[in-house]
Amino acid sequence: MQNKKTKIAYFLSLAFLLVLLVFMLVAGFFLKHDPYATNLSDAFIPAGEEGYLLGTDQLGRCIACRIIAGGQQTIYSSMIVVAVVLAFGSIMGMLAGYSGGAIDSVITKITTVFQAFPGFVLAVAIAGILGPGKGNGMIALILVYWTTYARYSRSLVLNLKNNTFVRAARMCGAGRVSILIKYILPNMVPPLLVTAALDIGNVVLSMAGLSYLGLGGARPTAEWGAMMSESRRFLQTNPSLIVIPGIALFIMVFLFNICSDCARNYYDKRGSFHE
Repeated sequence: MQNKKTKIAYFLSLAFLLVLLVFMLVAGFFLKHDPYATNLSDAFIPAGEEGYLLGTDQLGRCIACRIIAGGQQTIYSSMIVVAVVLAFGSIMGMLAGYSGGAIDSVITKITTVFQAFPGFVLAVAIAGILGPGKGNGMIALILVYWTTYARYSRSLVLNLKNNTFVRAARMCGAGRVSILIKYILPNMVPPLLVTAALDIGNVVLSMAGLSYLGLGGARPTAEWGAMMSESRRFLQTNPSLIVIPGIALFIMVFLFNICSDCARNYYDKRGSFHE
């Protein structure tokens, strides 16, 4: 019964999240206002007046339109980062775990060096060196997050490469690449995907954090972290300018975390998504 409830919760949260992501993608084609068009005569219009659902900011830009545009910037950039670190980190971990020896030692030492620093602090340092910009912020996060997948995939390979089915494939003459792709990789995909799902919320927060510090998307990019940073000086007079993007960020991270927790519980109970 508990497993059934977990399964239902997982699929419901996943369906709701997918609907929200599709809405964020499609809504941009139906925006009534340009999220980047400024008009000082329309500054600080209250929510619900003059056709502005959430009002306007200090430059007369539609807050609702900027929230939608900023969601596209933050969410899809974060998903690209997670996809890249998942692929690159997994390849490095598989190479280290299956090859062993000097290759394993070098890759392990590199990951240890990267993980010796707090993740977000290292991302800020790398982004500061590269300079502000969404692309540089994504590169900084990729350089920080890939080590998690490298170490995890390495441990998975070490557990799998001496299993009976791998030894049997090796005795039948299967090469290293064939064993990795046909026998080891399929058993690594479910736990790695669960880890990636758990990381999306963290990457969304990190992307917003870099933008808040001026190291992400360049202004006037409609990105939630940048919107909050621009509105800091209006916190007392117009708190909605910083509260609304903060709520949007909270809701999105919350949904990603709920979905990923359900996926993890579902996988932990079944052992595999293919079972």
